[in-house]
Amino acid sequence: MSEDLDNEAGDEAESASGTERRSFILEASTGLLGVCLGVGPVIAGLWGFVFDPFRKRDLPSKYNTGSGDVKEGHYLVATTDSLPEDGTPQRFEVISDKYDAWNFIPRQPIGSVYLRKLPGDLEIELEDGSKKVLKKGEIDCLQTTCPHAGCSVSYDGNTNALLCPCHNSEFELSGAKRTVGGKDNPSPRSLDRLDTVLKPIADGDNMEIYVEFMEFYTGVHEKNPVS
Repeated sequence: MSEDLDNEAGDEAESASGTERRSFILEASTGLLGVCLGVGPVIAGLWGFVFDPFRKRDLPSKYNTGSGDVKEGHYLVATTDSLPEDGTPQRFEVISDKYDAWNFIPRQPIGSVYLRKLPGDLEIELEDGSKKVLKKGEIDCLQTTCPHAGCSVSYDGNTNALLCPCHNSEFELSGAKRTVGGKDNPSPRSLDRLDTVLKPIADGDNMEIYVEFMEFYTGVHEKNPVS
């Protein structure tokens, strides 16, 4: 009789132990599943945070073209039919899709330029000191940034010049420094000229104007691009 009771007690103890083991395994499995479900999004987020910048570096800008006969780094700014024949300069914003390591912002202004259709031949001086003649009807492009302190110049129809409102620098429509009434012109150099490329479009003689836009250091005599 005593032996039977001992056997029954042993069976009950073994059964209870098995139930506890199964309960522990179930709870552990549930906990592990919860950890996996919680950590998964975190890992995915970290993966995107670390590797997304490398992917976004390849995002194209439809305003910055490198296709066909237009080199990369040139921005579509205007068309030739938007410029008056009398050579009055017109101001245009340069628009581009901007992106850095983690952000993509479409259609943002990155600067501005003055464009004009030359009413006659124009002799200009290049950075190396040599001369070049731009022919009548060609497109001339100037940075709107004053080389003195970085303010933005504006066209003044009364004086037919480009004026800086900050320190009274004045420039001819050709971009050359201008001295009026014996006043000193504080700008260390003429306005910075930018290269342009014309691309035909299906509208008669109208053409797209692409500008090789870049910024230059101010306050120095040399025309050094900002890297």
